[in-house]
Amino acid sequence: MLERILKKEGLDKKLRPGMCNVLLALLDEDGQRISTIASRIRVAKSTMTGTVDRLKASGLVRVKVDSKDRRAQRLSLTAKGKSLEPALRTALAQLGSTLGETMSAAEKKEFSRLLEVVIDSMESKPDSV
Repeated sequence: MLERILKKEGLDKKLRPGMCNVLLALLDEDGQRISTIASRIRVAKSTMTGTVDRLKASGLVRVKVDSKDRRAQRLSLTAKGKSLEPALRTALAQLGSTLGETMSAAEKKEFSRLLEVVIDSMESKPDSV
C-alpha cells in the first residue's frame, strides 16, 4: 500500500518503503547514530547497512564518523533529503487515512493489539529482525 502511495506522490523513483522510516527519524532529529536509528525503527543492523547504502547512493543522506566515538557513524540529511519532507509526510498521512477508512473501530482495536504483540516480540529478540 505504501508503494502505491509513494508512486502517487511521485516518490517511487526516489524511495523504497524501508527508506521512509530512516528519513522520518532524521527529519525528527538529524545527525543520529546509525545504531540509534536502527533501534528506533526496529530493524537489524544488517538491514540498516543496505538501507543506508541506498540512501547515500540516492544522495539523500551523508555519513560521518561520530566525533565522540570514531567506531560509530552518524547520518545527516542532505538538502535533497530534506526537500522530500513535504511529499513524504503527505504520503504517510494518506496511508494513515486509507487505513483508517478501511477498518471498523473493532478492527482498528484488534490491529493495534496485534501490532503490540509483534513489537513486543521484536523487542525481545532485537537481532532477529
